Parts: sequence; C-alpha cells; structure tokens
Amino acid sequence: MRAPFVPASRVLALQLHAGMSGFAALDGFGLVSGSWKTSRVVTRSANALTRYLRWLVLRFRPSVVVLGVSRRTAAADTRLRRLACRALHSLGVPTVVRHVHEAYALLRGRIRGAHREELATTIVEGFLPELVGAARLKRIGDRRSAWHAIAVALVELVRRYPLSAAALATPYAFSILPFRTALAKAEVETSPEPL
Repeated sequence: MRAPFVPASRVLALQLHAGMSGFAALDGFGLVSGSWKTSRVVTRSANALTRYLRWLVLRFRPSVVVLGVSRRTAAADTRLRRLACRALHSLGVPTVVRHVHEAYALLRGRIRGAHREELATTIVEGFLPELVGAARLKRIGDRRSAWHAIAVALVELVRRYPLSAAALATPYAFSILPFRTALAKAEVETSPEPL
C-alpha cells in the first residue's frame, strides 16, 4: 500500500491556550482535511499535550510547526508553548514561534484589526473561501484560536514556501500590498539564483 502524498510545504500551526486551543494545517492545496479544530482537552496536562502533538505530527506530517502567540498571553500559555517546543524537538520537527500581530501586519497592513472578525474575513476572502460558512460572527468567536492558527500558518507559509502561499491566494489576497511585498521578498530569499 502506497503512503499518501504529503506536500513538502505543509505547515502545522497551534494556538495553545490554557482554556481553548486551536490548530490548523495548510499547504499549497489549502486547509488539510480534518486539520482545523479547537479543543479544551489538549492542555489539561503535559502528558495530554505531548500525546496530542505526537498524534498531530504523525497524522499531518508537517515540514514545520508554528506555535502562535496572541496579544493577551498568560503565564500558563507560555508554559504550554515551552512544553510543546520540547515535545516537538524530541520528535525532530522544526518549530518556530510567531505572533498573531505578524499575521495582522501581513494580511491587513497593521498590528490590530478594526473589528473582531476582520482577520477571519480576510483569511476567507483571500485564501480559504471554502470556510465562508464558518466566518459568521458567533462562529468566529467560538473558534478564535483556530482562526489564529490559520493566520500564523499563513505567515510561515509565505516566509518558507512562497509558491505554496501564492497558489492559495485569491485575487483579493494579491490586492493586499503587505502580502504581495512579503511574497516577493520571500520568493527572492528562497529561490536559487537564476541560471
């Protein structure tokens, strides 16, 4: 039996909070099936978090894991990120930490949104139109950590795999100047010299 195809540009992002955590996996084809979730159970104990991370890595086979940091980060959230970093290091998975404000800067050109649903709306219109049903105001609030996971995954996809990010982008995304600028810069930095 052949192993399923896994793109080399798969990014798994986690937004860990003591209350509700979210995760998402993105690649050049979009949101990986079954990868956009929120959970309260994940962060109940260090062992639960370690088991969950191991399962995520085996299930989604990411080339990199992004740990998201929101504007309001508590000591418990910092502790969870440290535990996650250690667990992911032991699994041999490259891990980076990205702040949600980096996603706002990339997708909106500023550090904060003008309204609560602005980041989610930009993600739907610019990259993942299949999530249009999930972009209703109440559902955005219920899944805020999962939306933030998608946002930081997009930041990392642009930085490491600009062609995959460009493949996801809709014409609306290309109208966002900070996104276009970051994409062009990343393309220059990641591409080999022309022949």
